[in-house]
Amino acid sequence: MTDLTEIGRMSMRDYRIRCKAAALEQLDRERDIHLQAWANQAAKATKKAGKGKVQSVYRNFDAFFNFKKHEDEILERVYKPSRLAKRMMEWEAKKDE
Repeated sequence: MTDLTEIGRMSMRDYRIRCKAAALEQLDRERDIHLQAWANQAAKATKKAGKGKVQSVYRNFDAFFNFKKHEDEILERVYKPSRLAKRMMEWEAKKDE
């Protein structure tokens, strides 16, 4: 918000809400920074692979982050019926018998 007249008309309640929203946005940015640091550490992780040898925990990027799996979950490509839906399907199957 950059219009000074609009800022002047804002109530204290609106001001507090906007301050809280700005603080939450900053918190989201800080979480993203820490998540990136965590991912960097995980990507560099190694494990012992014999006497005096180490190898990367993740052999490739897909082992580290399965993009396709997450995309399918978001786009709901994999149907996971709820408990209620499962019970209704069982009831329908019993009814047909």
